[in-house]
Amino acid sequence: MKEWIKLPVVKDSTGLYINNLSIVEAWERPIQEQLAKSVCIGDHLEILEIGYGLGLSTRTVHTYCPKSHILIEAHPDIAKNAKLELPNSTSIIVAFWEDAVKWFKDEIFDGIIFDSYPFAAVPYNGTTDSTFEFIKDFLQKGGRVLKKGGRLAFLDFSCKVHTISKFKDICEERFSAFTAISVPLSIPKQCTYASGNSGNIIVLTK
Repeated sequence: MKEWIKLPVVKDSTGLYINNLSIVEAWERPIQEQLAKSVCIGDHLEILEIGYGLGLSTRTVHTYCPKSHILIEAHPDIAKNAKLELPNSTSIIVAFWEDAVKWFKDEIFDGIIFDSYPFAAVPYNGTTDSTFEFIKDFLQKGGRVLKKGGRLAFLDFSCKVHTISKFKDICEERFSAFTAISVPLSIPKQCTYASGNSGNIIVLTK
């Protein structure tokens, strides 16, 4: 992780890349926008967003004029882009979420968007197991900052993580309900972490 934040960021018309690994790609726009919409329900919301990328979900959050919007972004160059592109109403924390989430009190956010880069010994490949490994730590450690009745959402390109027992066990322990929202997509054949013609947004209610 310490080495990763020193690597250069490459941004072009197809997406955002670090060390030749895709962080987010332009074809994700429809599902990223829906990701933000899935937690921005209501007025005077306090929103926490993990990961900026191309800012696709972030800009959608702004259309809802939340009471507060906190963005956690680990890579300094991506955070610098965010500071240039976002209004001053967004508070940007440059840190890994594993560190930053410890600084918040319990149950202070109405909505959480989790779209961090998944660090693992094996690069994230979008499979069900890979997706579960990507999300489980945040559900266990970050879920505490979500208010009762609040919504936490993340992407699942395997479209199956909500069906496995390990995921259901965490949900039953820490959340009151979850739902999977299917979003039609045009996924390029060369993509290394998604395939087919759709992806899921998993929304958990506390």
